[in-house]
Amino acid sequence: MSIHPTLIETMRVEHAQIALLQPHLDRLQRSAQQLNYTFCRDNISAHIAQYVASLEDGVWRLRLTLDNEGQPVLEHSALAPDIEPVPILLADTPLPESPWLGIKSSHRPWYQAATQTLLHQPQLFDVIFCNQQGELCEGSRSNIYVQRDGEWLTPPLRCGLLPGVMREQLLQSGQAKEAVLTPADLQHAQAIRVSNALRGWLNATLVN
Repeated sequence: MSIHPTLIETMRVEHAQIALLQPHLDRLQRSAQQLNYTFCRDNISAHIAQYVASLEDGVWRLRLTLDNEGQPVLEHSALAPDIEPVPILLADTPLPESPWLGIKSSHRPWYQAATQTLLHQPQLFDVIFCNQQGELCEGSRSNIYVQRDGEWLTPPLRCGLLPGVMREQLLQSGQAKEAVLTPADLQHAQAIRVSNALRGWLNATLVN
């Protein structure tokens, strides 16, 4: 068994299509190169295509893991719709400074407490964290956005967050822009949203 963390991509399959497949593969490739993992895009793409073709029509959560030898493993589960606005909670403790924050992998010890919180409070959608400088960073499973003066703002990558696939699409389309944010920006926002590739861009509400 490999002692290396596995890389992870969680994708939305809808009507046998993965709309954000190429951005998922791009991020996976960047992470593999950063960690010196074996990566064969054609092999992984073929593996995904064959797997998706075997699924019944509907909306599915597809989880891809990739080990350091480049071996992909896929599993799926049904995806229920979200009821908006989704409730989010601001964490009491900041994230550590780590290069692993920018890599979606099985190595994520700083989110253990958040995972337990979400397990025991299933009505919550996510727990939102700040970095060591007190700047808004990201959720344990989503990127965060606040609306200010009619614009949707999200923390820049230099704040120490995962480059979300849905986040990248929103930035490229001009629907959101980067800005350094604080908890006060979150608490006084005109509106709040969160995003990930699985769930999309969701209206959110901050709870105590």
